[in-house]
This record gives sequence, C-alpha cells and structure tokens, in this order.
Amino acid sequence: MPVAPPLGKKKLREPSPLGALVQEQIQKLGLEKKIKESQAVLIYKEVVGSQIAAISEAVDLRGGKLFVKVHSPTWKEELMFTRHLIAEKINKELGAEVVKQVFLL
Repeated sequence: MPVAPPLGKKKLREPSPLGALVQEQIQKLGLEKKIKESQAVLIYKEVVGSQIAAISEAVDLRGGKLFVKVHSPTWKEELMFTRHLIAEKINKELGAEVVKQVFLL
C-alpha cells in the first residue's frame, strides 16, 4: 500500500533535461517564430558565403521579409537575381519557411 507524503510537503518530481524545459517554455510563450526570425538574420553570412557577406549584411526580418543592406549599387543589381535562392537557403538551414521575400537596401 503506497504511503502518502506528509502534509505540507510536496511530492518531488523527476528532474527534466534543461533543454526540454527551455523548449517547453518557448512554446508556451509563443516565441518560436521570433527566435527563427532572429536566427535568419544571424546565419545570413554563413548561408550566402564569404564573397556575398563581404558586400552585404542582413539587418532585419519582419513579417517574412528579410532586409539586406548592400554596400554597392552594382552588387545590389547582381543580388536582385539571386534573392529567391538566398531565401530558400536560409529557410532550408532553419528547417522552416521563415523568409518569404528578400528586400535589398
């Protein structure tokens, strides 16, 4: 026959891995989308490679729109043709469709 814990004392739970607890809180607070958006900006340089990273930088992502500052009009024109590829690569890396459009500034 199981013995009830003494009054006033709480029954101890099994410890949970910290990563699982953090993920649970992220989901409860609805922060997953915001975190993915932040990651998209952070991984931009890694995804586009060193040559493109040297002439541009991701500055913000809002509403599925990634804003990329390009340091030269010539490169801006060149990147116009690869915007969809940049979005595809970032989304693939994140495992979710976070970037819907890339805007060059």
